Order: sequence, then C-alpha cells, then structure tokens
Amino acid sequence: MRARAMALAYALACALTWLSGAARAAPEARPAVEGVLQVFHDHQLVAIGDNHAMAEEGAFYVALVRDPRFATTVQDVVVEFGGGSHQAVMDRYLNGDAVPYDQLRLIWTDGAGFVPGAMNRMEYAAFFAAVRAINIGLPPDRRIRVWLGQAPIDWSTIHSRAEQRPLSVGRDRYAVDLIEREIVAKGRKALLIWGQAHFEDGAVFLPTLGPTLRAAHPGSLYYINPYFGFNEAACDAAFEARAARWPIPALIAPLKGSATLKAMRKPGCTIDPGLAQDPKGMKPELLTTLRANDDHLAGVDADALLYLGKEAGVTVSPVDPAFYLDEAYFKEMSRRNEIMLGKPIDWAGFIAANPPVVESFDAHIGRFAAPH
Repeated sequence: MRARAMALAYALACALTWLSGAARAAPEARPAVEGVLQVFHDHQLVAIGDNHAMAEEGAFYVALVRDPRFATTVQDVVVEFGGGSHQAVMDRYLNGDAVPYDQLRLIWTDGAGFVPGAMNRMEYAAFFAAVRAINIGLPPDRRIRVWLGQAPIDWSTIHSRAEQRPLSVGRDRYAVDLIEREIVAKGRKALLIWGQAHFEDGAVFLPTLGPTLRAAHPGSLYYINPYFGFNEAACDAAFEARAARWPIPALIAPLKGSATLKAMRKPGCTIDPGLAQDPKGMKPELLTTLRANDDHLAGVDADALLYLGKEAGVTVSPVDPAFYLDEAYFKEMSRRNEIMLGKPIDWAGFIAANPPVVESFDAHIGRFAAPH
C-alpha cells in the first residue's frame, strides 16, 4: 500500500512538474518596457526589429530608454538609423554640446544603405533628442551611449550605383564588428534597433546581423518582432481579438512554437505588402521570396512579439520638414535617390506620398504594394 502511495505521489509530482513547464512555455503578455528590461537579465544583446517609419514603435523606444532602470541596466544602444562616420557628432550631441542642425541631420542621412526618405523620419530625430535629455540629468559615467551602426560613406565621392553598391551590400559586417568590439568584448549590454530583415535566419535578401551574432555567440541575442497588422482586415480582427486583454504596449513571449505564432501564420493571412497583389502573373521566384519574407515578418525567427495596439491605430512617422523646406538638402537626397533607385525624387509626388502629418501606417504601407 505504501509503495502504491509512493508511486502515486511520484506520478503526481511528475505531472505537476510537466504542468509547470507547460505553463512556463505558454506565451505571456507583459507590459513591454518591463518585459524588455527583464530580458536583459539573461541576455547581453536585445534586438527590436524596426518597421521603418512606425510612429508608435519610435515612441516605444523613447519610453524604454526613459525608464530609470535602463541607464543602470543597459547604457548602450546600437541603431541602424545613423551613419558611423558621424559617431563623434553623436557623442557630442548626446553629452549636451551644441550641434548645428545641418550637422546633426547628417547622422540619419549619411549611411551606406540609406534610401532617401526612409530614415528622414522625425521619430529617429526624436529618439536622439530624448536620449540627450536623459543624459543631461545623469552623471557622465551613467550616460546612455548611442552607437551608429550604418557603415560610413562619403556621399560627395559617390556618383554611380556601381560606386555605392559595394558599400551597401554586406554592410551588416560593419555593425557586427562594432558590436563585437564595443559591446561583447567589453562585457557590456546593448539594445539593438535595426530593420526586421536584418534579423532573419536564412537571409532572404542579404547577409544579416542577427544570424551572424547568433552563430558567434549562441544564446546572447534575444530578438523582438513588432506586430503591425495583416493585409487582410479579417485577419487583423481575428488576431486583435486575441490581444484584447493585453496591455499596450505588450511583450508576448515565448513566441516560438506558441499559439500566438500560429495565429500570426493562420492560413489565408499575409503580412508582406507584396502579397496583397494578385499572385497571377508574378514570377515564381518572386512569389517564393515574398512568402519567405512573410514568415519572417510574422516573427518565425523571433523570441517575442511587440504589440503596440490595433493595426488601424498604428501611424506613420512624418518626414523631417527640412526635407521639404531646404532646397539644397532636397536636391542632394534626390541625387542619391537617382544613384540608388535610378530616378530623382519628384518633389510634388514625394509630398503626396509622404504628407508632413501623421497618417495611417496601413495607408502608407499600402502604397508600396500598389503596382507602378
């Protein structure tokens, strides 16, 4: 009888252990700032996929670094939206020095991979301004340092795509070397903010930052992917019904193998704007690439999901007004656009496509899906 009781007790203990493990594996929605700061307890590098121009995501970056615990836990941020040749200017600005605006804006316009207009968003300028304001109130040894991760480029020497492309392709190598040298080797912790494609496993478009760091330092990188909606309104409604009780913003983890990820990959639900078009007549290789990228945008490579609210409420960050008002600045951006994309920027067309006001992110992204 005693043996049977012991066997039952053992079986119960095993069941409780399994249940507790299952509970730990179930995705949990936590307030996002709190969640990200907790992740840093176990990881040296925490990365957030930047869906370029999403205003709410930019606001989250500011909320995160403003938390008093950030400067004591992390202190380093490495960003894609800054050209490495202007690191000295960035350091002076963040430490409170006066920097003329025409010098400051070179930080987010001079990078090997910047497409004119993509990084000229006010959310990035606002992030740097927020860090500067935080640092002014901190002692020098506790100040947040922002590292500019875009490979340096001297645009005054670039006159053709053949000259620019070698600097752009494989540019993540510059960022990897920077992170290895300034963060990993020194035992520091850093927040990485980069476009989502740079954290993809499988490198759909180009060799990327995330896979390189994962291979070199297993377990050190934790990747967070943002939610910004589906191409299909019914998919938005179904997924957002699941999120009705989540805090906003929320960090949902773990993501891999979870019901949340399955909901993101529900049959008939797509994310990549290219898949909003009729696939008939599309080249098979393009369709394959878009579908692979669709999985990455859903977060199949991510450890957690960043939920910033319903898709209908997500907005696009406005373009820096100087882009419209400073003729010399606009002409130089137009010249670079012609080098990279084969045509200058049409001033009226650019304003029509990028109004200097906050607008629906869905409407903004929808333009990229429209046939040209």
